[in-house]
Amino acid sequence: METMDMKKTILTIGRQYGSGGRESGQKIAEKLGYPLYDKEKLLEIAKKDGSFDEVRSFYQEKPVDSLLYAIAMSTLTQGMERKPFQEIKKIIEQEPCILIGRCGNYITKDRTDTLRVFIHADDKFRAERVAKENGITEEKAAKKIVETDKARASFYRFYTNGEWDQASGYDLVLNSSMFGIDQCVDMIIKSMDR
Repeated sequence: METMDMKKTILTIGRQYGSGGRESGQKIAEKLGYPLYDKEKLLEIAKKDGSFDEVRSFYQEKPVDSLLYAIAMSTLTQGMERKPFQEIKKIIEQEPCILIGRCGNYITKDRTDTLRVFIHADDKFRAERVAKENGITEEKAAKKIVETDKARASFYRFYTNGEWDQASGYDLVLNSSMFGIDQCVDMIIKSMDR
């Protein structure tokens, strides 16, 4: 049985687009010396181990928007036995690490050594960040945010039958527009030590 002071060695971060979840993960990885597994890193690993074709759309968080694709996928292995889930489990079992997105909270739901975090922020904060990072207007950024969050929700729902932004799926939910990225990073690190 897990005690309250058990250190968490795996961190998963779900995030709204533009909330700074990825940046938070990068800062935590630097402070703790943990490897960070995001889309790019997971795709790089998949290319090396030969599983790229099987896991590409999952690692890229491609939304399921095709009825034919959904029907085809429904005939394949379901739940935790899906190939991408198995691949991620193998990776995160090797050492303490941080996993960004990719249904991380769902994949690790039965692990007691994991802190599952969701980072969100208000619309203005996110639009400003996305506009600055992409060199676009805040209006275009707002549209991009809606599209990306919708795609993430669809992707998560397809693979887990759950809701990506539902607080009950996480151990810690933080508002980065209220606390700021650095304060979120500090709170996450402190929570990992509990």
